[in-house]
Amino acid sequence: MAFELAEGDNVFDWIIVPVGNARNISAIWKGFKELRAIGLISKLPKMAGVQAEGAAPLAEAFERGLSAPNFIDHPETIVTAIRIGKPVNLFKAVKPISESKGFFIKVSDRKILDAIKYAARKKYVVGLLELQA
Repeated sequence: MAFELAEGDNVFDWIIVPVGNARNISAIWKGFKELRAIGLISKLPKMAGVQAEGAAPLAEAFERGLSAPNFIDHPETIVTAIRIGKPVNLFKAVKPISESKGFFIKVSDRKILDAIKYAARKKYVVGLLELQA
């Protein structure tokens, strides 16, 4: 995905990634580092990992300054793709945040829905989230 984002002369200050099992954020970060290593981009973006409030072990650990998250046995969110209480790749997800001086954040389901509507109105290109009604 980093290679697709960096096509042309695209330069990004921030890349915001929904985080469930946390593989995407680490893979995207790896891609940007490879692009910089071969000289196709000159600066790395900062990374932000977004989790839904009801499924936010990494964001909560980040907020509290904890070295390890408290896992969530029964995560709750309408966004099934990130309804993960124990991210499989949690340690890989920390690297992009720390190396880029980024952050994890948690948002409510209401804010997620509002953001999707806003992006649609503005005709922004956004990834599709799997929603459960």
